[in-house]
Amino acid sequence: MVQWLALSNWAARTLAIPGVKATWNFGTKKWRRGRFKRVFGSTASEYFIAFASLEINPAILQIARSTDAKLGEFPLVKPSRPDLAFKAQKVVSGCELRALSYLGSSLVSNGGMEVKVVADEEISNKLDVDCVSLGAMSNLKTRDVFSNPANRLAEYSYGTSFFLSKKDGKALCPIQPGFDYGIILKIHPSQFPGRTWIACAGIGEWGTSGASWFLANKWKEIAKRVKQTEQFVCVFEVMPGQDESARLYHFRQTDN
Repeated sequence: MVQWLALSNWAARTLAIPGVKATWNFGTKKWRRGRFKRVFGSTASEYFIAFASLEINPAILQIARSTDAKLGEFPLVKPSRPDLAFKAQKVVSGCELRALSYLGSSLVSNGGMEVKVVADEEISNKLDVDCVSLGAMSNLKTRDVFSNPANRLAEYSYGTSFFLSKKDGKALCPIQPGFDYGIILKIHPSQFPGRTWIACAGIGEWGTSGASWFLANKWKEIAKRVKQTEQFVCVFEVMPGQDESARLYHFRQTDN
């Protein structure tokens, strides 16, 4: 105990020396960013966050107009004020807005990166980028991540509405009632192996935002498991309504 106190006092006196604290902080920050890059890529300085751009099905609008002209013109309402009606050409899922707030903040503060938020359709033709896509098959960039030849880890099954291992076709984890499930899939696309693509997707909305929360706030837990900047897949079990309940259930990585 005495030795620990002496060491602690020595460290405090050393850090008080002009220039030493700045050097220490710089070294600590550099080390932290090195670990951050294990997860998000070693060369990325600019990151795109792609949300899924959606619109109301025209067939639904046509049915609404046939029953109520106003409903067909203003099909959206506020959850707390259903008496107020609105319209919008494009809509975004609430889970993706939550995910965006988590990841945007983390990429800037922990990675020192420039963040650009775009709709998936705006970036669907771009491959030479570093990006995070939010949402499962509703997001064109998430589809790119899953379908890229570099992905040897996971796939989405339309038959089971779940994520399967590409190795044996089995579910990446058992499904428990009352929970949502999310996935983080990171690859280096075959066309541009120096780039990093990450998909944060869920079976339901809370799976997407829960996985994104974990990636943004507990990336160190993933970094501990990743060697260098290898590709990996994580599966999370999430309690609906509680992004912070996300629990890492499955992890696997593969060489680039």
